Amino acid sequence: AGTTLIMTALATESDGPAGWRMSDAVRMLNSQEALEVIEKTVLKWNKPENLFGAYWALLGLAGQNNAQADVIVRKAIEESKDDDIYLRSAALEAMAGAKRTDMADMLLKVLKTYTTDWDEGSPIIALTCIQAAPRMVGNSDTKMRNDVVLALADILNLTKDDRIQWFTCMALSKITGEDTYIDATFWRWWVEQGGKKVERRDT
Repeated sequence: AGTTLIMTALATESDGPAGWRMSDAVRMLNSQEALEVIEKTVLKWNKPENLFGAYWALLGLAGQNNAQADVIVRKAIEESKDDDIYLRSAALEAMAGAKRTDMADMLLKVLKTYTTDWDEGSPIIALTCIQAAPRMVGNSDTKMRNDVVLALADILNLTKDDRIQWFTCMALSKITGEDTYIDATFWRWWVEQGGKKVERRDT
């Protein structure tokens, strides 16, 4: 009953302090029964009014470091559709907020679905993915880091939106330690030459 009450309150919650408190409460709800209630509820939240509630609930789950909770967080990406932008945005921001580098494959999955339609039609998912990338990618998994860099380079190559270009360049810079190059060719070359910091030569 307690879990149901928390999820009912979270469904349309948009007040920051209350949301953070409920996220902390979700982090403590690690019984199988509680997690089943959360799963049946949060994975249906894909409307704008559910965005914050989904984020706080999924952030609480991502913070558990519990296998069953992790399955629910992953399902928000794996079992959702490409146009489920609110649920996916909430899930990615939750993973990034919890610094879950072990879930970078979920980030990559969504990055690879990018189309230029996102620029005007769904900027929330584009910007959430891009801003989540530096928090979800670590240098310990070089292949994943390089795959994310290449996916971001593909976005740079396709987008004509200056907002998307700006945030993508900033994300690439944070991930790689390089300057904010806007040319996708540079980032592909960076991966090809081993993903090491380019030595600057001032002329």
